[in-house]
Parts: sequence; structure tokens; C-alpha cells
Amino acid sequence: MKKAAIVQFEAVHEEVIPSIDFYLKSVGYNTGSYLNRNIYKRKGDFFRDAGFEKVNYSYVTIEKGSDWAELMETVKGDEGLELLVLNTFQRKSVVNWSLNFDIPVIGIVHNPLLFLAIPDIKNILKANKNIYLLGLAPHVASYLIANIPFMQDRVGFVDPIVWEDSSREDKIRVIDEGNTKRALSIPGSVNFKNRDYAALIEQVHLAKLRGMSSKNIGIRFLGGGKDRADLIDLIQDKGVNEFFDFSEVNEQGFVPYDIYLSDLKNSSFLLPMFKTSDIAYRTYKISSVISSAVGNSIPLLGDSWTNIVYQTSGVVYNTNLLSDKLLEISLLSEEAYLKLCNQAKETKYNWIKRSIAQLEQATSYFESKD
Repeated sequence: MKKAAIVQFEAVHEEVIPSIDFYLKSVGYNTGSYLNRNIYKRKGDFFRDAGFEKVNYSYVTIEKGSDWAELMETVKGDEGLELLVLNTFQRKSVVNWSLNFDIPVIGIVHNPLLFLAIPDIKNILKANKNIYLLGLAPHVASYLIANIPFMQDRVGFVDPIVWEDSSREDKIRVIDEGNTKRALSIPGSVNFKNRDYAALIEQVHLAKLRGMSSKNIGIRFLGGGKDRADLIDLIQDKGVNEFFDFSEVNEQGFVPYDIYLSDLKNSSFLLPMFKTSDIAYRTYKISSVISSAVGNSIPLLGDSWTNIVYQTSGVVYNTNLLSDKLLEISLLSEEAYLKLCNQAKETKYNWIKRSIAQLEQATSYFESKD
């Protein structure tokens, strides 16, 4: 088999690596991954805790310039390496680092705005035909092409949804006080800028006034974040404490992976809760909520705009009518819920197929240049 190296410079986005690893192996590559050691220091070992035993990875120190140089020598010293994949390919320093290799480079672009703001990036891409870009959703790839149209044949996408398969048949869970309830979760750092928590709390309040019981439904926030304390205050002020819960954080303010993954997999639904006015996650970025839902075959509870963009499985609500769906979900039968789970599994299967096809297209581009 051919050989590829995957590198993650920043201490983020490690959850994408198993998907890249899987897709590369599906198109005939052996892989090895190098990740910033600070990922492990902050949250623990994602690969171990998530069950990715077949991923070949190592944590390396990436802080000083000498660390970057040492990593370059390590990767270059990997005999027979034919492909370099750089996750989070959107900083000038990472792009410049990649130019020191004479093998094909695939850059995974998480934030096109940061990538397109790199000085002289268009000339760099024109001069280096061995660089291929992948977004993490079709709309991200489309945004890249719209802004750098000469790259149309060198842009694609892959869905970061390869997670360990697990049954969804036991997701009416005992959460507290012996009550079984639907467990709705919101992954990600608590940040008022990115999600409409105020609207969620208001809709929970409205559903409570219409008879929704905390014995049947609960909502958990799975991340730390700078606004977590303010969110707790907002929930208390509205008088809906009994519906909400928070995953435990460590001393650094992060939710460790063993806790995060357990709470995630015990979720009945995931909620993106994007603001109605927020175009970022619907035009040029993706959210880990979407990939976590699809990757774990968890139905999504999302607004109509988000559903149009991502075409996921789950329950769709109209703006300002989330309370209706919350009440409905709190009374949802097991048969109806399992039907949603089966649809979610089908979505995951189809997205994996399309991602493998996209990566085949990328590697075929390099082979056509030989």
C-alpha cells in the first residue's frame, strides 16, 4: 500500500483525524498521524477514549520554531511517503511548512475566511499544483471554489463522521432521580456568540408552561467555555433549572474526553442551536454538532435552514416553534424514536460513501499529473 502522513499543528480538531485516516485507508494508503501534544494535555487521549485503536498516531511538541523544523525532518524521514495531509490548513505558517515537501499535499480547510486571508494565497496555489484542498462539507467546498475559481478541479470535501458504531436502542436513559427521559445534548464550548442559548431557554420555558415535564426530557451542555457561568445564571433566572445539566469540567475548564464521549453517546438528540442570523455555519463553516450527530447515528433537532444546508436526519422545527418539538420529543414513543435512529444510520452510511468517492477524486488528480 501507499503511505500518507497526517499532521495537526494546532491543539484543536483532533476529532477529524479518524475520518481522514479511514478514508485514506479506504483508497489504499497506510497512515501515520502527528498531533500537537497540547491536545492530550487539555482533554486526554481522544483516540483511546473513543475506541480508535487502529489509528497510528503520536503526540509531538509543536511550540517553538525548532519543533516545526524537527517535525519536518521526522516526516521527511518517513521512507516511501507519497502524500502529506495537513488538518486545519488555514494559517500561513502551515502553508509555508507544506511548501518544503515535493510530494502531493492535501489541506483540510476548516475556516475558509482564515485560509483566504493568507497573504498571496492565490499565487501560492497557482504556483503549486501539488496542493489539493478539502472542506468538511459540500457547502464549504462550494464557498472555496466561489472565491478561488481556478481551483475548481483541486477542491473537494470529506465528512468527519467516522466514529465507533454503537447501538441506539437504549437511549431512553435513567439520568437522575430514577426518571427515564430523552437526553438532548449541545456539544461544543459554551459561547453566546455561536449559539442562541437565550432562545433555547425561552422555548423550554414555553414548553414547561404547556405541560412539558423534566421527568421526560433533559438538556445537557457538553462543553466548558467562557460563557458557561453566565448561561447557568440565565437558566436560573428563567426558572427552568430542572431541565438542564452540564458535563463536568477539569481544572483547566475543559470537559475531559472520557466524560464528553460518554455524555455524547448517551444523547437521544443533538441540538446545533445556531442563531437565526448566523450565516457562518450555513455558508462557509461546519459545526462539530452536525458531524457528531451523523457520526454517532444520533438524530438531530435542527432548524429548517440548517436542515436545508446539511440534509441530515432527525426532527426539524420552524423558527420560534422549537417549544412544539420539545414537547413532542418528550412524549415520543420508542418505536418512533428508533425509526429516526435508523434514518440517521442510513445518513452516516451515505456520507461515508460520498467522502470516499471525494478522496478517490483527490488522489486521482495527483496520479493524473504523474
